Amino acid sequence: MALHFTAYAILTLEAEGRIRLSDDISAYLGPGEVVDLRGITIRQLLNHSHGLPEYWALKSLMGFTNEERFTTADADQLFTRKLNHLHPPGQRVFFSGTGAYLMARIIEKLTGDYFHAFTQSH
Repeated sequence: MALHFTAYAILTLEAEGRIRLSDDISAYLGPGEVVDLRGITIRQLLNHSHGLPEYWALKSLMGFTNEERFTTADADQLFTRKLNHLHPPGQRVFFSGTGAYLMARIIEKLTGDYFHAFTQSH
């Protein structure tokens, strides 16, 4: 998923009044589903100031190589583990695919559709 498609989809949902950029993402990705994400807003995912580590690097730590298939279920497993923030949310900008991944999951939760299907239809 490319960040610009993800950002477009999030802004589409905001324009439809279904989300606000100031929303705490834990409202969409609830407890037990992923690591404690309270205090991180959708805006912080968009501008890479969420403070979470890059999940592609974490993928390597799980033993996956770039050549291996890495599914959404595999990625979700990363967020059931204890992830330490690199810095408090909103404090620093650190480019990361983690924000795009979490936004795609939010889009799927809100729409009840796969991310790809939502972006194709919009």
